[in-house]
Amino acid sequence: MGIYCGVDPVGEPHPRWYITSTVGWKGQVQLVEDLGGKWAPNPDYGASIMRDYVTKLYNTEVK
Repeated sequence: MGIYCGVDPVGEPHPRWYITSTVGWKGQVQLVEDLGGKWAPNPDYGASIMRDYVTKLYNTEVK
């Protein structure tokens, strides 16, 4: 995930890092919502993470 956010690898990077480092949008992911169309081909991917998981976590009652 670091390459999507513009973070250099720590240690030996996964082989996928070298492939991803050549894409024009590397380092442009700032929000989870920005993952759509990049990390996953579905443009709604990042928004769906927020909608289906993160928002529900924030709204979970602490007992």
